[in-house]
Amino acid sequence: MGVLLNSCLLAALVTGLHAPAAVAAGRSDDGGVAVHPDALVGTWLRAAPSAAGARTGMVLEADGGFALVGMHGLFGQRWQVKNDELLLHTSTTRHPEPELRALQIARLTPQTLSLEARADELAGAYRRDDAAVGQVRGVLRGVECGTLPVDALVLVSLVDLSRPAAPGTLVAGELMPTEGRQVPIPFRLYYVRADIETGHSYGIEASIAVEGALACRMEGPYPVMTGAGPAEVKVVLRPVPED
Repeated sequence: MGVLLNSCLLAALVTGLHAPAAVAAGRSDDGGVAVHPDALVGTWLRAAPSAAGARTGMVLEADGGFALVGMHGLFGQRWQVKNDELLLHTSTTRHPEPELRALQIARLTPQTLSLEARADELAGAYRRDDAAVGQVRGVLRGVECGTLPVDALVLVSLVDLSRPAAPGTLVAGELMPTEGRQVPIPFRLYYVRADIETGHSYGIEASIAVEGALACRMEGPYPVMTGAGPAEVKVVLRPVPED
């Protein structure tokens, strides 16, 4: 699936989510503690283990959508709660089929979340910080791309375009199995606000791959976060010419 990577990945959002007033819990059928999903909706961040001052984490949406922020190469797909476990479905460009991760909710308060799992990079202690994450929303269009097969994959990236000697530096990304959906396809990219540098230019890059081959892509990055741009960007994809 390496061909799906855009130039940024080969080289290496703004609506807030509101916290519930209190943690909701009950009893599961087996007598254990059951966490209510509403108590988890929102943005959870922690210090990045490998970069001083950086933060990574996850956004758990009320509709079951799930995004990872600051963790390039790993993509969130969807989430759910089963008793005291947080079930996360993730994927990568190499393995786009969602993988299920089960993490025990060891501690949950309105402002803190502790997840436990053996040898899982998403385990750890998080703090709620909805204000720290922004969002870029948009829609992918491209009638020229024709009918997409059920296994088509969409990759959308937010990149920093301010480094002329190198491809755009990845800020955020979303990998979406289309599962039969056709264009127009909406997308949402979440980013850590502190990762955005004043004076830098940012853009959206997008592509669609079918059976491991690049099928559609956009013609150059689409500028975003310019201060005067639309709240929702419209990205046009065009077929990749056959060799």
